[in-house]
Amino acid sequence: IKQGDHLFSIFDPSHLWVEVLAYRDHLTHLPEITGAEILTSRNESITLSSSQLAIVSRDLRSDATGNRSKITISVENTDGALSLNQPVRIRLAGKDSEEVIAVPAEAVFDNESYKVVFVMHSGDQFERRMIRTGRSYGGFTTVLEGLDSGERVVTKGVYPLHLMTGNIQIEDGHDH
Repeated sequence: IKQGDHLFSIFDPSHLWVEVLAYRDHLTHLPEITGAEILTSRNESITLSSSQLAIVSRDLRSDATGNRSKITISVENTDGALSLNQPVRIRLAGKDSEEVIAVPAEAVFDNESYKVVFVMHSGDQFERRMIRTGRSYGGFTTVLEGLDSGERVVTKGVYPLHLMTGNIQIEDGHDH
């Protein structure tokens, strides 16, 4: 061993840094992170609030592709769900000035490439409705078209309801 040689590293497993490589356009429009969903290689999902993470650094210089930049985030790992040097995928949530309609992800049914929800009109009357979806985060999916604020959708038992109404055709919204 020579003077200056690296002998060992000390780290606190309850606080880890996650290095995120993302499209530069996305990072510049994300001034503040309000939450994150981490997907592990074991297909586990970990949802973190803003109090459980913090931006350590932003490097908005492009990588070799010219499109991506790096952001480093400090993550609370008190339950030990993440390991050092573990590859993960991460979805970051930021402050959004636009109000959106969001429904639980399990309320959205994929019916032959159409996204469908079942709107409840009364205790036993349901309408199968085609919607256009946006982003998903933290177990919720945004609805861009096809649902109005305040409408109630079925979140449990969607598949059996789909089977019971399977012979009903979905209107595509225009005549041919």
